[in-house]
Amino acid sequence: MEPQVIRKMEEMEGGRRPTGISSIKETKNIQGIRTVPNPEVPERAVRRRFTAEYKLRILKEAESCTERGQLGALLRREGLYSTNLIAWRRQMEKGTLEALSPRKRGPKAKRPDPSARRIAKLERENERLNKKLRQADTSHRERREELMNTAGSLAKDVGIKSACDALAVTRASFYRWRDRDKHFIKGNCRPIPPLALTYDERKDVLDTLREERFIDQAPQEVYAALLDDGAYLCSVRTMYRILEENQEVRERRNQLRHPGYTKPEILATASNQVWSWDITKLRGPVKWTY
Repeated sequence: MEPQVIRKMEEMEGGRRPTGISSIKETKNIQGIRTVPNPEVPERAVRRRFTAEYKLRILKEAESCTERGQLGALLRREGLYSTNLIAWRRQMEKGTLEALSPRKRGPKAKRPDPSARRIAKLERENERLNKKLRQADTSHRERREELMNTAGSLAKDVGIKSACDALAVTRASFYRWRDRDKHFIKGNCRPIPPLALTYDERKDVLDTLREERFIDQAPQEVYAALLDDGAYLCSVRTMYRILEENQEVRERRNQLRHPGYTKPEILATASNQVWSWDITKLRGPVKWTY
């Protein structure tokens, strides 16, 4: 809105800034157009991007899949379709032909990178700090193990409570250290349901999902196709559960990944900075006051 229109509206409303118009200072861009900065800038959604190294690694793994079901397991684990492999193979063949084509001889001009020395220095410093951190962690565990062994030896003579109080060790930590090798009680484990699939049956379901005709299909489609063939292996949820156990459940659709939206909060440090056109709760100086 132009400044002349804003001033005209202020005169019509008795000098008060019209509702819904912020007093944020206007700025000019390169073209000289007046713009008002937006206090709420949501993060843009992005799609999946595959690097050349990732594509080459997946193609090599796909070439090594010789047994039945290996290719399907690879695609489901990585969240890919077979069409991705076809497109990447074409790109690789095209890139190979371009690389084998004759090029102009002569040394290539190298652009000096001023930040390379700085990056190398920071990497060496990071490696040194990581080494010190690993050494400190190892020494801490060794001291704790020695302290617990001393507490265990002393507890045989004076008792656990007195030994822990003398060495400033909490009894809960001592009990956890003492019972670290004990297994859980069998009664506390969740019993296996009587209708649960056996190991061989679960393996048959996984092999079926990895078949070539089901590589690009979701478990719902596989379930319907098997019913049309007169076969029933398990429910759709069990198929997802088996795939999840083998880390073969991934989002494979080429769609935008929308980030989580957070409600914006605008802070006003002086008067006439934030204006609202609706009934809005504004936080006061004390909690639960508006």
